[in-house]
Amino acid sequence: MIGVVGAGIGGLSAAIECALNGLEVTVFEAREAAGGKACPIVHQGYTLDPGPSIVILPEIYTDLIQRAGFKPETYLDFIRLETITRIFNQSASKEREPEVFDLPADHSKLLDLARDINPRDATHLEELMAKLNKWAPYIKSKFLLQPVESPLALLDWKLLQFGRELQLGKEFKQIVDGMFQSDVFRALFYGFPSYSGLSYRTKSPSPWFIPYFMLQQGVYVSQGGVASIPNALFQVAQELGVRFEFQNEVVGVASSGSNIVSLQTAQSGMVKVEGVICNQDRGSFAKLLKRNKSSKPSMSYLTLHLGIRNPSFDFATHNLFISSDYKDGFRNLYELQTEANWAVMYLNAPHLDNPECSPEGTGQYFFVSPCPAQMPSFDQKKAEETLLETVESRLHRFHIPLDLDRIEVEIKQSPLVFAERDGNEFGSLFGVHESERVMGMLPGNRDQWIKNLFYVGASVQPGAGMPMACLSGQHGATGLLEQLKG
Repeated sequence: MIGVVGAGIGGLSAAIECALNGLEVTVFEAREAAGGKACPIVHQGYTLDPGPSIVILPEIYTDLIQRAGFKPETYLDFIRLETITRIFNQSASKEREPEVFDLPADHSKLLDLARDINPRDATHLEELMAKLNKWAPYIKSKFLLQPVESPLALLDWKLLQFGRELQLGKEFKQIVDGMFQSDVFRALFYGFPSYSGLSYRTKSPSPWFIPYFMLQQGVYVSQGGVASIPNALFQVAQELGVRFEFQNEVVGVASSGSNIVSLQTAQSGMVKVEGVICNQDRGSFAKLLKRNKSSKPSMSYLTLHLGIRNPSFDFATHNLFISSDYKDGFRNLYELQTEANWAVMYLNAPHLDNPECSPEGTGQYFFVSPCPAQMPSFDQKKAEETLLETVESRLHRFHIPLDLDRIEVEIKQSPLVFAERDGNEFGSLFGVHESERVMGMLPGNRDQWIKNLFYVGASVQPGAGMPMACLSGQHGATGLLEQLKG
């Protein structure tokens, strides 16, 4: 029997992959439902998606479901949005009314908008997208569709050629500043490294590909909310005979030689296993393995979810607020690691596409900002206590009122929540700090010392985010299958 620790996206996809190869699989999940950080919170009639909210690369989920022998449309219904995000730009002047415009998913309309913002920026954006289009198939095959377990795999002349074309000897911020003059594009691109737990000082190529996929392929909503994605994988896994034990945390392991032979669970006691796929944070699971070394963490998030009566302001599904102090915000986040960056604030309004997620006559506002993980330089408690006040103040800069009397539900998430609820070491959502990575890459799926232990999820390759976590599950399962076959 294969034991999967955790029913997040990575654990679910790994369980499906193992079951497709004829293995008996049991998933042990500490919480009461599948989904990990994409597991919805139901509160006072609201169904909140408190985790990932921007859906890209839907084919990763549909391809897995189809390969499992099922029709994807039975489980998932993705709709491509015409607007990637609505941008509220205050960066030009504190005194003027903020600029408001929609970043279109259509490529030609996107370039037309870029020309209106800054003709030079439009030329460089078009050149950047052409380069990424050229290299996307190679990068997908090299870094997404297969694991990179050794730095030696990076000794590839194609990778060197790609690096030269994208000036990857420079820091990400230097390249962005050389390409773009407008505050809009600088602020937009400065934020992308945080999605991988990196800073804009990184020299890794990975921050370029999230904006590439968003700008080239667009973003999607899933009918039923983001939670419909793990729900679909959970249903498929059950159809394949995967067994789930909820509220049954793995609290220990027993090894023989270089293999794990049993998992100790809170409810079932010791359970014999042939192999283990761990969707739990790699740093936290190390404690069960009696490894005491802690790594320096990368970043986390602060989020505020509000359920509101009669929401009236004209938001889009995805919204980005760029304040005039955005440079200070990124400096405090990336370099000083003292604050969340509310100077570039993201807002998701999921009720616009999924009205069933909220009671009639109500809606949801989901505010998100990257922040440092738990560390002495970041006063997490103060940031969490003043979260609503901070968001209200930021909206006020854009002349947008937040009627506090209409708020029915207020739910906060912070590094503390991710540490205590989800087991993420230091509350980091993206694993180890970039100083402990090779070319910005997260650790591989294979454990260094235990042969039949493989890691999946957002803190290992191929990286953060739901699509990458899904791929990591498949990579981890493939690696374990190869190991078991000898």
